[in-house]
Amino acid sequence: MIGLRGLVAGAFFASESYLPYLLQEQYGAATWVSGLVLTVATLSWATASQVQGRLGERLPDESALRIGSVLLAVGVAMILAIAALALPGLLVGVGWLFASAGMGLMFPRITSAVLKRTAVQERGTATSAITISDSVGAAVAVAVVGLVFTAIGTAADRGAFVGVLVVAFAVSLVAVAVSRRT
Repeated sequence: MIGLRGLVAGAFFASESYLPYLLQEQYGAATWVSGLVLTVATLSWATASQVQGRLGERLPDESALRIGSVLLAVGVAMILAIAALALPGLLVGVGWLFASAGMGLMFPRITSAVLKRTAVQERGTATSAITISDSVGAAVAVAVVGLVFTAIGTAADRGAFVGVLVVAFAVSLVAVAVSRRT
């Protein structure tokens, strides 16, 4: 589960780091509009997190992780398709709602599931491992997509954004596979 946390952080934050740039450079969105997309997605994350918390044991940890990872992959796939096919930029926000809802389902559940399965004296080590996995997963993924972006082109090249999203989608698919093994 700790590895899953790094994978989903990588897929999510690698995508998110380029969304405002994509919206501004390829769709001509104002800065406030691209910021609004991130804000609404934050509300989606928070809402999904609250829903999974209220469901408690009625939504087993394994189901929350599987559903959340699929929602993340679907959201990134939608944005990838939107960018690749030059579909309307408004749809990027819809895709990001799915991805953020998936994160809201998974992130808190990964922590609680790891702590449930960890002996009391090992919980400090487990929470440190979760935090390190988050940070390393996100940092490595953002670095890799940065390299992909600059290797393909510039902000004027839609293909550079598509390359970033292909990598993020691939990572999200690995997360889906890993979530099925938890």
